[in-house]
Amino acid sequence: YYLVENNTLMIKSLVFRWKINIDDIIQIEPTHNPLSSPALSLDRLKIYYMKNGEITSVMISPKDKERFFQAINKRLH
Repeated sequence: YYLVENNTLMIKSLVFRWKINIDDIIQIEPTHNPLSSPALSLDRLKIYYMKNGEITSVMISPKDKERFFQAINKRLH
């Protein structure tokens, strides 16, 4: 599942967890990439963000993409 709280996006998938500072998010784009990820659907969003000085990414598949974007955009400066 995905949780937007304060200025953090938390992604939990079985034993894997990501904690992304929303200010570190560079770009979010739609994708249908079939690579393994915490996304349960192929209708995904790819999130690019900075981690340890490098750009990395994770793919997720929120049920309500519009609401997800609103939650993220509300916290961007």
